[in-house]
Amino acid sequence: MTKRFLTISAFLFAAIVCTCALGATIEGKLRYWMAELEGTVRVDEGEVTGTDISLETDLGVETEDDNIRTIEVMLNLGEKFGLWFGYADMAFTGSNRVTDTFVFDGETFEVNSDIDSRMEIRSGEVGIELDLIPTELIDIGPCVSATYFNGDATISEPATDLTATGELSVVVPTLGAFVRLSILDGTFEAYGRFLGITYKDDVYTDILIEGKYNIIANIGIIAGYRDISIEIEEDDVFVDGGLSGVFIGAVISF
Repeated sequence: MTKRFLTISAFLFAAIVCTCALGATIEGKLRYWMAELEGTVRVDEGEVTGTDISLETDLGVETEDDNIRTIEVMLNLGEKFGLWFGYADMAFTGSNRVTDTFVFDGETFEVNSDIDSRMEIRSGEVGIELDLIPTELIDIGPCVSATYFNGDATISEPATDLTATGELSVVVPTLGAFVRLSILDGTFEAYGRFLGITYKDDVYTDILIEGKYNIIANIGIIAGYRDISIEIEEDDVFVDGGLSGVFIGAVISF
């Protein structure tokens, strides 16, 4: 996972260099997100309907000690438009003893079985902002984005070598709004963004609140809170869950 994260970071850095050569301003952010994962997952297999499984209660997934690294690059294309790219790569593990028999990907895990689980999630996001009030104090307007999610969850029973895996790949388009306040001649900046969509029974929301303090002209620190919720059924996989928590990080602009 670290190798993939570094590869994506190097690619985005190369994009930064090329963009700066074209005259656009750019801002890159690295966040350490102390997020808590919670939710329910179900994986069917053909005519066999799976069981709704709690990530915490049934699988024993814990996230208290995990910091998720995310990167985001914002290209400021003139006074009114901003284009951002984001990437996140995360993994969660758990161990537990089965208290109620459940079915996952067509496989049955019996009561009192000791199980291990692993979940990996990768996401790539692209979005654009339209500033309706381009002033030195405030920017506000609509934004749209598309996020690609690719995730897989594996449950194994070491005693019997029983293993089952579910995978989900989906693109989620969203609409929303943003606001940015610049205070003390740009030394401090407050930023908020809401994105979401509801389509049939699928629901997705992404709320971001962030404060930035510039230590020197082009380098600063950031802190804030992010909450992502998703309820989606795609093919034979159903997910109803979310990630939420505070984050800290660094920002550099060109």
